[in-house]
Amino acid sequence: MSISIRKVKVKDSGAVHIEYVNSDGDKFMLECSDEPKSSFSNALKALTSHALAASELPADFASRTTVTGISVSETNDIMGVSIIAKIKLLSSNTPLNLHTPHKPFGSSSQNPENENQYLMPEEAQSAIIAFIETAEGYVNGERKITQTDAFESQEGE
Repeated sequence: MSISIRKVKVKDSGAVHIEYVNSDGDKFMLECSDEPKSSFSNALKALTSHALAASELPADFASRTTVTGISVSETNDIMGVSIIAKIKLLSSNTPLNLHTPHKPFGSSSQNPENENQYLMPEEAQSAIIAFIETAEGYVNGERKITQTDAFESQEGE
């Protein structure tokens, strides 16, 4: 059964929160403390430059920025995304919580050339889709294997 990811958030505790809809339209929420595979974490980090670009912030903020998730919508079969991040501030003990502007992946207008500047860039779309695929894998049980899990697996053989 296929699913559509609607929201992914990695909490401060490390727990992964995922909201999704199945092909029947049923809504589900998964919150799990199992550590994700490195591909999940790497795909999430790969969204940093796109979050900064979408927010029109300088690229040199990247070292202080941690992407914590995405929020996904779909209207008229056109996906749109807002990237969620935290930026460490130099003169504050709490981060700036950032939600980028929602950017659609395509235009629903009769005049798409007038909207191109507001669309999610193709490179960002590819990075977001790669992250969504890792989130789908997490929902389907693809998690980091711990040494304890590996040992228990060998014992059962």
